Formats: sequence, structure tokens, C-alpha cells
Amino acid sequence: GCRAVMLSGNPRHLEKIQRLGVIAVDRRKFGEIRYDDARYKSDPVFREEYKKHEEAFINEVKLRTHGEMVQIFLDYVGSPVYRATLRALSREGVIATAGWKEGMEIWHLRAKECIERHQHIYTHYARYPQGVRAVAYAETNDWMPEVDEKHIYSFDQIPQLAEDYEAGATGIFPTFSINPE
Repeated sequence: GCRAVMLSGNPRHLEKIQRLGVIAVDRRKFGEIRYDDARYKSDPVFREEYKKHEEAFINEVKLRTHGEMVQIFLDYVGSPVYRATLRALSREGVIATAGWKEGMEIWHLRAKECIERHQHIYTHYARYPQGVRAVAYAETNDWMPEVDEKHIYSFDQIPQLAEDYEAGATGIFPTFSINPE
């Protein structure tokens, strides 16, 4: 009975999300939701652009939830989307974070989170034996990440890998070689 929605800015991921029967929403349609506290406080142009993009996201959430907002939000991105995620949560909503793809440090106003009765769940998935079983299951059920074997970065190309990743020019799991043959 739950309506699951997943956001991504990657066309291949959006296609896979839909194939798996989950409602896919293209994150790019909201513009650049990438909160930066220092820029928000010091750069009025950035602040206005950010607020415009965040409001587009919040309006989409309101539309899809009939104004009820999100009850459970799974966040694997981290810092740059945390502010918008909190705004999208319903009263007594749950935000579960597992990972920090784009930032580990987050900040919130504890009093506001208490008033909203939000629950914050932090996890890092599994211990080693559970991970081994999960990988075996993923291999059996075709859940393994897509690896672009044609483009493996050398160790010296890691700065380029980071730039390509940031630009969306790699998959979720770009690969680099430490000791090539």
C-alpha cells in the first residue's frame, strides 16, 4: 500500500527504477538542488536560485503526496540535499541515511526536528558476514552494479575520475586500477 518514488538524475538509473516497478522522478527537473551554507549566506544570486529549485522540489512532493509530504525518506546522497529532504518530510516523518555519496556533514536545528517529531536513522548497512551474503544474493538476482570495463581509470587519473563523476560522466561505481598488470 505504500507509494514508492525514487529520484535520480541519471537516465540509465531512471530506466532501471521504472523497470523495477518504482515511480521514477528525474531529479534534474528541479535544477541544481545542492545546498551550500556558506554560499547561501554570502551570495544572494546563489540563494535565490537555490530557493527556486528547492521550492520546485517541494511543490512536486506536495503534488505527489496530496500535501501530506514524505513519510519515509531514504537519503544516500548526504549534505547537499539534506536541507530539501528535511523540508519534504511530513510531521513524524523518518529520514534514514545510509551512505554519504556527496557529503558526510549535516546540520539541523534540533528544536525544529523535535517539534516536527522527525526520526533520524543512521546506518551503514551490514557487518562483513552479512555483506558476503548480500553480494551472493545480488549476483544470483542480477543486482550487481554496472561496471564500465572499457574505461578503467589509472591511479594517476583519479582526479579526472572525480571530475567525470561530478559531471555525471561515469556510472555510480567508476573503476580505477592501482597496480595494473
